[in-house]
Amino acid sequence: MKKRLEQLADLLSSRPLVLLGCALVCAALAGALLINQVLLGRSVESRLAAASSTAPQIHWYGARTTAPQTQAPVQSVETRPAAGDYVLNTNSKKIHRPDCRYAESLKPENRGEATEADLPGLLADGYTYCSVCCG
Repeated sequence: MKKRLEQLADLLSSRPLVLLGCALVCAALAGALLINQVLLGRSVESRLAAASSTAPQIHWYGARTTAPQTQAPVQSVETRPAAGDYVLNTNSKKIHRPDCRYAESLKPENRGEATEADLPGLLADGYTYCSVCCG
């Protein structure tokens, strides 16, 4: 090992310009990498800061506005019919509200009526709510 180090020292001492050239190339590459890392770090930081500090932009026919920061109140949706009378389709076993478009067009022989108290028994018999008027 000592012999190889001596050979390397002799080689470098006999050619000092080669040693100097290698050192300059290494220094230039290290400097370029450092500058690249600094520039890359700044661009990433600036993009992250810009993205987190601005509100989302809405573009509508060329007009630029910011998105509202408040949310509209949520309204509850009734999924079952309100209390009162119901219209039955005895053929398809559907339960409709009286103002449903399907209840209004029922044939008289397939039409039935029910109240809120009748619903548990009808559901047990296989009736289902209309997906249009009862959700």
